[in-house]
Amino acid sequence: PANGFNVESGVHTPAGWSSDWLEEHYDKFMAWERNPWKQHAPRGFGDHYFELLNSKDPVDQLKAKELLRLGEELYQKVLKRYPELAVAMREVAPERNGFLKWLELAERFDADPNRPGDHGAKQLGIPQPLLDSLEGKVPWDAAAAKAWLASEKALLEEVKAIGLLPEQSVNGIDIDRWFFISARFGKSCSEALMLEARLAAEEGNVAAALESVRAARGLADHFGKVETPTLLAITVQILLEMQVRNQVVSQIIPALPAGQFDPQAWEDAVSPAPAPPAEFARVMMGEWNVTARKFLMPMLSDFEDPRYPRDPDLLIDAHAGMFLSVLDSHASESPADWVKSPKIEIPDLGYLSRSSRNVTDNLMVDSRAWSKGFVRAQHQAAMT
Repeated sequence: PANGFNVESGVHTPAGWSSDWLEEHYDKFMAWERNPWKQHAPRGFGDHYFELLNSKDPVDQLKAKELLRLGEELYQKVLKRYPELAVAMREVAPERNGFLKWLELAERFDADPNRPGDHGAKQLGIPQPLLDSLEGKVPWDAAAAKAWLASEKALLEEVKAIGLLPEQSVNGIDIDRWFFISARFGKSCSEALMLEARLAAEEGNVAAALESVRAARGLADHFGKVETPTLLAITVQILLEMQVRNQVVSQIIPALPAGQFDPQAWEDAVSPAPAPPAEFARVMMGEWNVTARKFLMPMLSDFEDPRYPRDPDLLIDAHAGMFLSVLDSHASESPADWVKSPKIEIPDLGYLSRSSRNVTDNLMVDSRAWSKGFVRAQHQAAMT
């Protein structure tokens, strides 16, 4: 049907299995190097959608836009089927929305042709010796730090103000602007704030040092505390949190003048409280929402795709089911319950058609690996 949801499920019958088997071996034959009719690697389900997305042809762009619209309708229908995956959006004033302000800054910075970049990833041009000094690899050069910070004063004041904003939300922001988060610029801004804190600590300006640390910690929060964080965004958050914790303990606190160290003030600024299992469940729920909206539902709305699966409803259920299982197993609000959290099991998807299995391989994350990394970060936070 035109709504792209109530499609006949296509149970994995012997005939269906035979069709998959023939399709698989036909593809292998056509890609075989000795085949005189050799073709390039076979296209998979979803390739047609991404070709439309990346096309410069106005007709293709209109088709892609329509698929996104239909995908959004399908996404809303799937949420009614799985209300457990629905996320409540917050109403945050633009001037208080740290994520929005960060996004606007990053977009403006990325558009600046005068800024350094590596393979399209823009970053602040912090001299490498200063970065090495934050890691304890080379001696600290206060004069060089002061000179570089002065050269970027206006930008760093804006970054600090954004980091100190109290709230974050993706509500009302086009998903194309934020579904992919680059770590490079955020890491670079956090490092600049750490340089500022290190210099202030050495000069005895404890209040300024604490403010810079709070701003760097706030930047990390903006990535991970939106309503639908992705696993990529939470990775950036964890990276920035670890950077702040490590450099505060190893470089900034030791630089304070004697008698000016208040442990509670610094703990409050670093905010190293470990997250409970329920936080990982919240992140996985965000990952499902973004993946479904941006990828799976528009793909399932593309009936012109030559690899369209014969079991779209089973694909939707399988994709949602893995995330729902994580929500069930990680419901605890106590960090102590990490030791009791069950091992995440990857479901057997052999009942799906080949097209559906291929797309789940691409869209369904290895939650066991992500969980392990997330838990490790909580242990490091608690040790701090």
